[in-house]
Amino acid sequence: MRKLLDVIAVVSLVLSGSVAGAGVFAYLYATNPANQEKAKAFVMDQVKDALPDLIGGAMPSLPDVSGPAIPMTPGGSAGAGAAGGLPVPSPFPF
Repeated sequence: MRKLLDVIAVVSLVLSGSVAGAGVFAYLYATNPANQEKAKAFVMDQVKDALPDLIGGAMPSLPDVSGPAIPMTPGGSAGAGAAGGLPVPSPFPF
């Protein structure tokens, strides 16, 4: 029974040490400036490849034909607002 507990303790020590060692290695690898530049270059290449597809799908197409011009009234208003509300003032002074 004692030998089994000793083996379990040694295995636990090895596993704990390997986890701690992997954490130290990952920290040192991530804080190395050369590795940071490699990671930035990799990410930028991935973004450059994906960006045209993302922008192309997000941009709406322009209409082929638009509606007629809004008639101007002599008072400088473009007509009544929505649902017959207040008139919308024109940005043009004529």
